[in-house]
Amino acid sequence: MKTYDITLNQDQPELTIRLPLNMIKDLVQRSSENGRDITVEIMMRLARSLEKDLAMEEADRLLAAETYFANNR
Repeated sequence: MKTYDITLNQDQPELTIRLPLNMIKDLVQRSSENGRDITVEIMMRLARSLEKDLAMEEADRLLAAETYFANNR
């Protein structure tokens, strides 16, 4: 499974996003509850989301392969 390195490094590219105010407030609250910097919180949530998507894609590929082989015996 693919994982991401969550570090704050000045050499990393920067991305600016616009979010609704209520989402920003929730992210700030969650980062405070988790004891993390808001930037780290956002990076971790994006990484988890990407990891989940990639895992689901892999599961779909495996299921498709199983179905193919089951139907072509």
